Amino acid sequence: MVTGHGNIKSYLHRFKIDAPNCPRGNDNQTTEHILLECAILHEDRERLIAGVAEEDSWPINKDNLIKRHYKAFAKFTQQLDKIKEMNTQHGTNIQEYLPSQQGDRRTKRKIKTE
Repeated sequence: MVTGHGNIKSYLHRFKIDAPNCPRGNDNQTTEHILLECAILHEDRERLIAGVAEEDSWPINKDNLIKRHYKAFAKFTQQLDKIKEMNTQHGTNIQEYLPSQQGDRRTKRKIKTE
């Protein structure tokens, strides 16, 4: 979430692995979308906002969120498995595209998952 890498559809779309859309709407699934808008994490976001609102206004810059409210942010990011689960249910499984190593060569391997 901090780097924008991982099982986030907009990131995977850069490598032509998936469409960038969030499974819960037409918005691109970016880190900003996940942090500020995604319906999948609505309740978790409300808890994050409540924690931040004690000292700052919302929305808050991601860098300031991490620096000033790290504990609340870390707790929010623990819920990102919900995003991974939703993406997997809608056809995106990053494990299918991880490189396998054969000596020094890296090749794309695709693993079928049911």
